Amino acid sequence: MNPRRLLPRNHSLLALVLVALPFVAGLVVLVLERGTATDFGGDASLIELATMEAASGRRLLGAYSRYGWHHPGPIYFYLLAVPYRLLGPDAGLQAGALLINAVAAIGIVAAVRRIADTRAAWGAAVVVLAVCLGVGPVYLRDPWNPFVVVLPLLLFAVLCTAVAAGRPRALWVAAVVGSFCVQTHVGTAPLVAVLGLMAVVVRRRGGPVQAPAHAPRNLGASRPVRAAVTAVTLAALALVWLPPLVEQARASVGNLASLARFAVGAHAGHPVGEALLGYIVGASAFPLGKPPLELPHVAGVGQVLVVVASLLGALACVVHGRRSADRVVTVLGATSLLAAAVCVVAASRVVGPLLGYLVYWMVAAPALAWLGLGILAARRVGPALRAGMAAGLALAVGLGLATSPASLDVHPPSALVGSLAVAQARSVTADTVSLRIASKAQWPTAAGVSAALERAGVRVRVQGGWISMYSADRRPTGDEDLEIILSDPGAIVPGLASARGFGDRLGTVVHVRRLPAGDAGVTRDAG
Repeated sequence: MNPRRLLPRNHSLLALVLVALPFVAGLVVLVLERGTATDFGGDASLIELATMEAASGRRLLGAYSRYGWHHPGPIYFYLLAVPYRLLGPDAGLQAGALLINAVAAIGIVAAVRRIADTRAAWGAAVVVLAVCLGVGPVYLRDPWNPFVVVLPLLLFAVLCTAVAAGRPRALWVAAVVGSFCVQTHVGTAPLVAVLGLMAVVVRRRGGPVQAPAHAPRNLGASRPVRAAVTAVTLAALALVWLPPLVEQARASVGNLASLARFAVGAHAGHPVGEALLGYIVGASAFPLGKPPLELPHVAGVGQVLVVVASLLGALACVVHGRRSADRVVTVLGATSLLAAAVCVVAASRVVGPLLGYLVYWMVAAPALAWLGLGILAARRVGPALRAGMAAGLALAVGLGLATSPASLDVHPPSALVGSLAVAQARSVTADTVSLRIASKAQWPTAAGVSAALERAGVRVRVQGGWISMYSADRRPTGDEDLEIILSDPGAIVPGLASARGFGDRLGTVVHVRRLPAGDAGVTRDAG
């Protein structure tokens, strides 16, 4: 029997369906198991607070950075706001991250299908699913911004390939996707800028490109439709950058200005050897999994082999593509090599220690080479084998998502401390709470407590320098009803008698006192 008869006539659409199925399975599991965990603590709770602000249209800043400023914009939080409102805090954040990754994965395959052919789309589907499996399915729904940009960044690079290969209208879509990546994780900005410039330059120097012989012929759109799509994309691009521009205009020293000053400031960077190590660790996240927080002193043999293989694969794509006049494969290989160089330079400019999450996004660079190799391989195997490989990988990714814990951190200490804080606020009918973080190590718990209070309808304002971790409208105004102080066990808190209160076995001591100043002398150790 002819294996082509085993598949639908327009079986490239089946590749898109197979890529989407694991994400659908993961979303169903999240919906069914919502309520298993109520909060996260740490960065995830800060993301939840920002999503709450976005849901009410108040968020103007991106995610907080350890350098004291925020990432350039809040588009990520506005995208999270819809599933957050529909599914609640337990499943909403993870579902939002999963949906963003799903759109990126499907977009990569659809873009390859548009600029190449049906067989190339199957090759892209196999590679995308393999990347999802290699980096770890659980991280496809992790709401932390360093994780959620990986697949969108790969989509951006593929769209830049489309522009360079003769699809200039993909530039506007690439601009929106690139804006999402930069606003969500500013570390991606060098790669976005260089690849975007590369796409424009190559496109202007190259002539029109004929569609491959096997490319789908029914994908063309009329001129009015193309004009409407371009107009909508430009409007989306303007909306994406409106909030950070408004914040910059309102603030005495805006976040974008702070970012620019930091970027051009004199900072101690990293030598080439350390930068290369950072790239090797980040780039080998596929297929070796998420890099650890602290990078090793020397790259492992497996990591080096993976990166060398990707570089050789990129060179093979360039050579083969030029010999066969396959511009898509050529550009994918060349873009992978260029991206690798940019990543090494970007790693050298990181201020402070090179940590695993700071280089995780660099896996997008070698993934371009794997895409090129996947396209070449898919053109040399039968349709049944292509579909079988994609189906097997889709099943593995779907099982990984379906069998992962409902939360990445079920009931952390901040959940218990947050429940106490909510109970205390309700006992005195407090509408606003002033939060003091008396010990530096308590900031993750404080973030979880803040999110718990906000979910209960209690407005949280944060004292001291910690306000930069939140947003300016959370600065105390003097009309708060209650003060909550979090400290390490045994720590002496200024203005309070030393005491061991609630949470000492969890590593947190909670003090609560009524405000205003008339009640300031009364301190209750919550317990």
